[in-house]
Amino acid sequence: MNEIDKEEEEEEKEKIKNIEKIIIGYYSIEAWYFSPYPSHFTTQKILYICEHCLKYFKYKNTLIRHGRGLFIWEDGEFYLGYWKNDKREGKGTNNYSNGDIYEGEYKNGKKEGKGTYKWKNGDIYIGDWKNDNRRSEERRVGKEC
Repeated sequence: MNEIDKEEEEEEKEKIKNIEKIIIGYYSIEAWYFSPYPSHFTTQKILYICEHCLKYFKYKNTLIRHGRGLFIWEDGEFYLGYWKNDKREGKGTNNYSNGDIYEGEYKNGKKEGKGTYKWKNGDIYIGDWKNDNRRSEERRVGKEC
């Protein structure tokens, strides 16, 4: 087989659709054409793509939230902050669907460290958190000024 034949064969391979579907967040997209991903990904029928950093994964269970990002739940609650291993980690702000807001530190998906919780009615707590619970009632609890 000469060099021209090899090139034509490669071009023909590129015309064949190699990935059936791409999933990005809640969106499922049918592929119509050849997808120029590395060859070890092209054996997959479905390719999963992180909606924040656009990194791609072979398997859904390896696609986890990571880095800084915004996540919005179906009920309207949303979180803007850092993620690690699919859990809130570090600083972030959570706006709950009931109107309450927590801004502060998270560890392993729970409020942990310094944080401020503002209830919809105007009550506010500024203080320490441990395992999703306030550490003390003594730290400034009351209405916003």
